[in-house]
Amino acid sequence: MPPTAPPPTVVFLRDGRAAEVRALAQSDRTEVDALHANVGDDSSRLRFFSVGRAAGQRYVDHLFSQSGDTFLALVVTLNGHVVGVAAAERLTAGSAEVAFLVADPERGHGIGTLLLEHLASSCHEQGIRQFMADMPPENHRMVQVFNDAGYAITRASEPGLLTFELSTESGEQSRRATGMRASVATLAASRSVAEPLAR
Repeated sequence: MPPTAPPPTVVFLRDGRAAEVRALAQSDRTEVDALHANVGDDSSRLRFFSVGRAAGQRYVDHLFSQSGDTFLALVVTLNGHVVGVAAAERLTAGSAEVAFLVADPERGHGIGTLLLEHLASSCHEQGIRQFMADMPPENHRMVQVFNDAGYAITRASEPGLLTFELSTESGEQSRRATGMRASVATLAASRSVAEPLAR
């Protein structure tokens, strides 16, 4: 049975801007191509373990191939443009490998965290109990996203590789982390509305 795509959800970034999390659509191809083409060499290396555009282009081709390997893929859109993408590739009946990419200018605004939260929730509802992710140890932003998300995790490392195993079950710690993130974003959104009115 194919996975059920979650409904589009309006979310707030850390700076208060409104964005949308939704399932990847075939009509997103041009935007996702641009996202991968425009990331810098450092972002490409941290995501694909290589620089240049070839690895990113192969991955986009795979995402849109409808091969059935991708269990679920989500995007974050901002002002109608795709600024982040995450995908879960089924490994076993209850586990999936996950990967994330965020546009360079939008890094640090909580997009990776939002994608992880929504991907974990949707996948857990459909029987995926564990995520796995490989990354270079110097991918500090993504390491922080995983560490701060509040899910039960285990880590393993070897030279040049850090592997995370993460439970998709939402527990007290993950709910607390989600609540804190949402509070910060909501406060920032309120300020962005109030400041022009005060001028």
